Amino acid sequence: MANAERGEVGLVIDGRPYTLRATLNAQCVAESLTKLTYDELMLAANKGSASAWRALLWSMLQACHANEFKTLADVGALVDQAGGLNVVIDSFKEAEELNRLPADEASQAEGSGSPLTAPVARAGRGSGSSSRRAASH
Repeated sequence: MANAERGEVGLVIDGRPYTLRATLNAQCVAESLTKLTYDELMLAANKGSASAWRALLWSMLQACHANEFKTLADVGALVDQAGGLNVVIDSFKEAEELNRLPADEASQAEGSGSPLTAPVARAGRGSGSSSRRAASH
């Protein structure tokens, strides 16, 4: 399960959960792949660069799913399975937005004794692109 405190975003594609984590290593790998700084890469992704998104997704999957996604082509196949890049981008952005709790919600969650968990975005056939918060346990 994705953990918001660790900067993770959960993404469910065709019923399978994935955890995306933007670690320092992930950022460095994405920079090495693209020869862009991380800021330039994010800008390119926000402008719609498919290559930038694929590099970002691949690098962010490496912390938890390196065995499944050995190449950029593996991530491309996952994106195609989910219904295309726009579906994944929309789900990712929705989950990322939900990850930013308002200060009062964050305080309540911290005081409750239960850890904050990152939201899970759903993508792929039959799932739409709706996002829901992952249940805290």
